[in-house]
Amino acid sequence: MREGFVEALELAGEGDTLADLEQALEGDFAALWIGERCALVTTLHEAEIGRELHVWLGTGDLSEMITLEPGIAAWARSKGCTFATIRGRKGWGRVFSKHGFTRDGDELRKLL
Repeated sequence: MREGFVEALELAGEGDTLADLEQALEGDFAALWIGERCALVTTLHEAEIGRELHVWLGTGDLSEMITLEPGIAAWARSKGCTFATIRGRKGWGRVFSKHGFTRDGDELRKLL
């Protein structure tokens, strides 16, 4: 999945590198979720309306990613998160909107 994360970092266009991702994972700033054909990286943030789980990066099979959502959501709730956000390509919106995410500007958002 390493190459997929490199591509996702480049597409995000925020200047982060694979070394930044590895450092975030080692420092417990980010969590890695692995499926059979996909992987997601999430982060936790404090926002005005509550604690947020943010899907930072994803690679692999998009349809499999949604199968990781219930476990990730349960973990996020245990960490005090009240909502989740995703910023990604339009294809993510088509898949994740079928599972409770709604478009809010450039992001997808779901109450947990």
